[in-house]
Amino acid sequence: VNNNEMVSLQREPNNPYDKNAIKVNNVNGNQVGHLKRDLAAALAYIMDNKLAQVEGRKITVQYIESSDSEEIETSELPQKTK
Repeated sequence: VNNNEMVSLQREPNNPYDKNAIKVNNVNGNQVGHLKRDLAAALAYIMDNKLAQVEGRKITVQYIESSDSEEIETSELPQKTK
């Protein structure tokens, strides 16, 4: 997945490793990963109960702490309520 590429999020309630699992698919519908467990736990209820449509875009965030630089990946998740 390239920076700023749109992705779709799909719930996986029957995932044997995490009942809150949310997989990330690229624009072609191929799975490219999963959301981190803590983010998936927060979004699973919202997605399951259709309280919001969740879309994502891959972004890269760089932060500096005590003169060390570390690059992390996260998802920007705008929400649209029905």
